[in-house]
Amino acid sequence: TTRRTARSLVLAAVLAASAWAISPARPTLACTEPVGGVPPYTVADRVTAAPIVLHGIVKAIDGDQWQVTYGATVEVVRYFKGQGEATVHIDGYGSSALCLVEVLEGEQHVFYVWRNPDGSYSAHYLSQGDAVDPATPEILAKVRIVMEYYKVRLPCLLRISAPADVAGTGAALRRQAVRLHPR
Repeated sequence: TTRRTARSLVLAAVLAASAWAISPARPTLACTEPVGGVPPYTVADRVTAAPIVLHGIVKAIDGDQWQVTYGATVEVVRYFKGQGEATVHIDGYGSSALCLVEVLEGEQHVFYVWRNPDGSYSAHYLSQGDAVDPATPEILAKVRIVMEYYKVRLPCLLRISAPADVAGTGAALRRQAVRLHPR
């Protein structure tokens, strides 16, 4: 009887392994780094590129964080760039195996976001997993600095690049602006 039980177990294991081996292929997820590695985007790069930048607290996520992709309901502490509601739902978070970023209920982040044509919000990625930054004092200070820079510089550059006035000073100012602030 002991030999019969052992043979039955071995036979069951062989049959299970065979069934698994001939079953249809299962999808696997893998986020592969680009040649040369992930580009080292800075906070300034992400703030500049994203249409909406906000500091917020994740209040809820759709389902659970183990889903492949999900959205998050975020209570906005402050809009640094753009504007919107006090609470927003942002789609586009999920498994790092899909090159996304995972967010959890209760976490505070700086969210880089864009608005879809239908008015919904989606995470804004420049590269793998960079649609949020932790809302540390250092990151928040960097975001404020970038926004202050653009509030001061951008209107100035727009005025300087206006059509030349009668005396021709507009062209001279445009050349000076390009020397001071090359693109």
